[in-house]
Amino acid sequence: MSATTEPEKAPDFAIPGVNQPLDKTKPRHMVTTIVHVSFKLVPLILYLFLYLFVDNFIMVFIIVTILVAMDFWATKNVTGRHASLHFNLFAHELSG
Repeated sequence: MSATTEPEKAPDFAIPGVNQPLDKTKPRHMVTTIVHVSFKLVPLILYLFLYLFVDNFIMVFIIVTILVAMDFWATKNVTGRHASLHFNLFAHELSG
C-alpha cells in the first residue's frame, strides 16, 4: 500500500499570529490602546498635580480613587475583551 499525502489546505479565515504573520509595529485596536493608556495616566497625573489647585487631601484622594476604579472597570471590561482576556465566572466541578 502506498500512502498518498495531500498537501494541507489553507484555512479560509486568517488568524493573526497563527496562520499569518503578526504585525507588531502597531496595535490591532488603536482606540482600545489609547483608552487603556489614558485610564492609567490620568489618575497618576492628577495625583501629582492636583495639589497645586486643591489643598484638601481628602478631595484629591476621592477623585483619584474614583479614577482608579474607572481604570479597573475599563481594563476588565473593555481592554480585556478586546484582548480576549475577560474574566471567566465558571467554577470547575472538581476543584471548585
